[in-house]
Amino acid sequence: MKNAEFSMRYLFAIAFILGWLSATARAQNADWMFNIVQNGTYLSDLTIPGTHDSGAMHDPSGLAGTAKAQNLTIPQQLEAGIRFFDIRLNFSPGNIGSGGIDQTLYVYHGLIFQHIKATEVFDWFQTFLKVHPGEMIFVSIKNEAQAWKDEKGARMFQAAVEKLLVIYRDNILSTTEAPRYNSNLSDPRRIIIIRRYPLIDESDPLAPKSIDATQGWPAGNAENPISDLANANMTVQDYYDFVCSGTLHCTLENSEENTMRDDKFSVINDAFNQAKDSEGDFDGVHKLWVSFASATMHARINLLPPKDIIPWFASYINQ
Repeated sequence: MKNAEFSMRYLFAIAFILGWLSATARAQNADWMFNIVQNGTYLSDLTIPGTHDSGAMHDPSGLAGTAKAQNLTIPQQLEAGIRFFDIRLNFSPGNIGSGGIDQTLYVYHGLIFQHIKATEVFDWFQTFLKVHPGEMIFVSIKNEAQAWKDEKGARMFQAAVEKLLVIYRDNILSTTEAPRYNSNLSDPRRIIIIRRYPLIDESDPLAPKSIDATQGWPAGNAENPISDLANANMTVQDYYDFVCSGTLHCTLENSEENTMRDDKFSVINDAFNQAKDSEGDFDGVHKLWVSFASATMHARINLLPPKDIIPWFASYINQ
């Protein structure tokens, strides 16, 4: 974020569309952790900028602004100072390979294919860390395989992700809780995995451990905007699902939709204030707070969002 002050307190992964960042600002932020964070500082003591649906660069044809969440590529986000990445994976678009299911993982936003292999994403992380070895990166991995969420599909997804993590294990810090900042530039273990998929089988012993974020994630609506996760010292704000009163269509910029945009902003503030007022590491609990600024909207019986809905939310929240 331009002119951002990275306060030494609580972790927030804030999803902003970052296309307006200048090249100069991105260059200045490429080594911000190494420049300001003391060795041994818990990463839960930092305010860390992040992106939602970090690899979502493509909209379906004719529906601009409904799936594209970012203006910057993942390498550009890394240079800009982003250190939390929301990576959502699904299997190969064809799904069926010569030996059955093709287990190649790609980035998706919901059902929308984003034309990026999971190995490309981790190659980008690996390349960045070679040049900027003093940075550390959170990577949240979510199962976006909509058609494969039964037990068989979950088992297949776990196996595919663990195969991926084994490939890059030398760059991954094996941990189940908030880590400390490591200023030792010779230690390549700089990626922390936040796991949003269940472990159906016993993990591959070569696969790095991850922070379990599978139980208690907010449902995305007003009834459950901020939640403590069951198996992790983590609280998440992810209020994204807004439903307009229209039966089939929503109209942006009318009073109802503007109120929903204000509601999203209010929940973001609530998450910040709760972290500031009631949490922190002074009680010995190193809790991660993750707060998404992203949102979408749809009519009551039509799940398709209005055109330009993501830029509409982002242009207001980003300010």
